[in-house]
Amino acid sequence: MARQRLRQLLKTLGKGKAHGPSREGTSSCPGQARRHRSRVILICLALAFVIDLLTFDLPTLTTLGRTARQLTVSSTSYDPDTGVQTWQIDGVDDFVDDIMLQVGEQAYGVGIQGVESPAHLRFTVSLTDEGNALPVSVGELTTSRSRPDGTWRKIVTYGRVSSLTITSESRVVGKADADADTGILWAFALPEIANVRVCINGAIPLDVKMTMLRSLVIFVTLLGCWALRPRSGLHAMSFEPSRIVSVRLWIGLMCALTMVFSIAGLPGGLVTEPSSYDPHHAIAFYHEYFELARALSKGEVSLDIEPSKELLELSNPYDHNVRDARHIDFYWDHALYKGRYYVYFGVLPCLLFHLPFYLLTGGEFPTWLSVYISLAAAAAGLIYLLNSIVRRWFGPVSAGGYLVALATLFLGSWMPLLAASATTYFLPIAVGLALAVWALGLWVTSTAQGTICVRRAALGAFLAALTLLSRPQFVMIALLGAALLVDAIRRDRRNLSPRLGLVFVPVAIVCLVFFLYNFLRFGDILDVGASYNLTTNDMTHRGFSLERTLVALWWYLLQPATFGLSDSLIQGATPTLPFLGLIISEKMPGGVLTTTPLLLAPLLLAPLYGGRARRRPLLTAMLVLSLASGVLLAAFDGEASGVLPRYFVDFGIFLSVAAIIPMLSIDSGSRKGEIAPEAVAQARFLLMLAFGPSVLAQGLWLLLVF
Repeated sequence: MARQRLRQLLKTLGKGKAHGPSREGTSSCPGQARRHRSRVILICLALAFVIDLLTFDLPTLTTLGRTARQLTVSSTSYDPDTGVQTWQIDGVDDFVDDIMLQVGEQAYGVGIQGVESPAHLRFTVSLTDEGNALPVSVGELTTSRSRPDGTWRKIVTYGRVSSLTITSESRVVGKADADADTGILWAFALPEIANVRVCINGAIPLDVKMTMLRSLVIFVTLLGCWALRPRSGLHAMSFEPSRIVSVRLWIGLMCALTMVFSIAGLPGGLVTEPSSYDPHHAIAFYHEYFELARALSKGEVSLDIEPSKELLELSNPYDHNVRDARHIDFYWDHALYKGRYYVYFGVLPCLLFHLPFYLLTGGEFPTWLSVYISLAAAAAGLIYLLNSIVRRWFGPVSAGGYLVALATLFLGSWMPLLAASATTYFLPIAVGLALAVWALGLWVTSTAQGTICVRRAALGAFLAALTLLSRPQFVMIALLGAALLVDAIRRDRRNLSPRLGLVFVPVAIVCLVFFLYNFLRFGDILDVGASYNLTTNDMTHRGFSLERTLVALWWYLLQPATFGLSDSLIQGATPTLPFLGLIISEKMPGGVLTTTPLLLAPLLLAPLYGGRARRRPLLTAMLVLSLASGVLLAAFDGEASGVLPRYFVDFGIFLSVAAIIPMLSIDSGSRKGEIAPEAVAQARFLLMLAFGPSVLAQGLWLLLVF
């Protein structure tokens, strides 16, 4: 009998150990737990460096100790019309394992007045070897002004190399006329490159900066996966949102955004974008909000810039080929309508930042700073939204479940992308994102009790309406707000009172301002002017194309990521078309569902969430509305604008809200014993697997692009 009791006790203790908190989560030996965590951090850090060295930096390891052989250029040719230059190198007669190309600053046009110098140059490498008697192209070398010591690249040949041919891309750039008071960029072929150095079979140097940054991304991925594994102590810790914890989480998000901003945003936001305003600068479009502030200070909605006579004489000034062929003076990405220039970006960022600063100082408010402030507001809004959802529907959740949901909102909304490019294009998007998340959070809170809190509901409606003046796409958040208000009225008919009308007063005021602003500019209360921009396509004749919409949906949502090991795991891919035609696009990392697998949570967790969805119709309605809003916005952006990575932010937040609902529902159900532990472990394992690629793909993509 005693032996049976002993066995039962041991069995019970064994079960408690298996299902209780993990070793690092216990409090009986805090010193031992700290040492264990320190060991894990060191192991993850070491693994990150090892993974980077054995993948991205493998060429460096395999070429250690080599002495480079410098080649002599046999002949060179130069085309003064295109700036294309070719170097012929004969008599190589060697096995070639790697090659280095170095050009001086003069190749980029540095020092030539008025020239918009490119940051990179591409060179095509061709060769003849034992397997190819005629020159065959083996790829491209890309040189960079930031790498004055040259660019090394591994090369694979068919036997001994006889000769090399290196040809530059067309080096026609824009050059401002230094003598004339215009903003035009004339086509200018960069002069012949005098200094070029070609070496082979040398030791490929280690790019210390990129190695450190890639290792950091890999380290965060590994550490996050370890912290969120199914048996992690975080899943055993009860988490209730509080003000102190929320502030700490906000500081954590801001540290992450500041790190991204300092690594990528500063070069992209402060160097590329001129620090001082010049109305005739070649890239004056970076200063459109300053131009708008000056106009608004005078009571005007059009800019104080006169279009050139030649531009106004064109039958179609939006045809960029005609403008370029005739060397027409125009301001890039300004809206031209009836002989006046306008800013088609939302006016709210100007009213918040640039106009007050201009009225006080007469200067220009730094765009990068306004983006950073907007990101801080958006980060706080994400935490407030998540806290509101948790308090209303899920009660105490686990710390692990909360952190996964927060990571989904943060990565799914692509906030790091905003931090990495703090320029004019991203400012209205950042402001719109901040307004949208705060609006939804206020609506969730205001309708949580039996009686609607009109004050909070009205503030949420006001913020949602303000998105019309910043980034109109975010006004789709009103669908979720409407669902919450309708549910509150359904639960208690007394909410349908005259006081509820106060919620729509600020909406009416903002809409009136929006309609009036558009009417004063373009004679149409719904026309924001985006179709009149002067860029690379005539949007006034763009029309509608179902094929274009389907292509956009594929590339925005489903396109698999392109992998490679040259500089980053994620390689940019240019959208391809299944039809003859054009679509405005930039290189894409892949669709949001493939680069941020956390957004697949509604699909991954459907077997577990399906039964619970019927018991919470409001949450299910919000999930469906969020998914539908995200897909509709992706289709709209693709049809109205094109396929560009920055538009991920427009619809990413909607897909993120849809994703966190099943996450939190399953986490809450597991704590109440409503879901089997094995099923919960499977769900947590799937989310851990989704978290890793989400961090890795987004982090490495930003390193590649910026």
